[in-house]
Amino acid sequence: MSKAFACFDKAVKILLFVLCVVMTCVEMAQIILRYVFKAPMVWAEESVRYMFIWCTFLAIGLAIDRDSFAKFDLLLKRIPDRAKRGYNTLLLVIAIVFFAMMTVFGIRSAIANSYQITSATQVSYSYVIMAVPCGSIIAIIYALKKIVSLYKKNDNDGEVTGK
Repeated sequence: MSKAFACFDKAVKILLFVLCVVMTCVEMAQIILRYVFKAPMVWAEESVRYMFIWCTFLAIGLAIDRDSFAKFDLLLKRIPDRAKRGYNTLLLVIAIVFFAMMTVFGIRSAIANSYQITSATQVSYSYVIMAVPCGSIIAIIYALKKIVSLYKKNDNDGEVTGK
C-alpha cells in the first residue's frame, strides 16, 4: 500500500506543480502582451482562474497529509494523551463525510451544468466543476491514509505527524 500511495502522492504533487507553472507562465504572458504589446489573450484570465480552482481542490489532500487543515489545537492540548488519537480520528472521519458529500454534489453539479460553455475558452463548464469531486476524492484518500497511520504499530500518542 505504501508504494502505491507514494506513486499517487507523487502524481498529485507533479500535477499541482505543472498546473502552477502553466498558470504562472500564462499569466505572465498575458501581462506582457496586454501592457507591453497592447494585444491581450482573451482566454488567459479565464484559463488561469480555472487552473487556480483545480490547484485549490487538488491541494486539499496535501493539506490533510501535512496536518495543515483546520482543527482546534487548543482542545487537543487540553485532552489526555490517550484521547488524542480518538480526537484526531473523529476529525478525519468528519472530513471524510464532508468530502464524500462534496463528491456527490460536485458530480451532480457537473452533470447539471454540462451544457454550459465557458465564455472565452469555449469548453464545458463541467470540466471546471469536476475539480470539486476530484479534489474531494483525493482528500478522502489522504484522510484514510492518515487514519491508518494513527493506528500503526508505533504509538505516537495520537499525534498526526509526518507521513
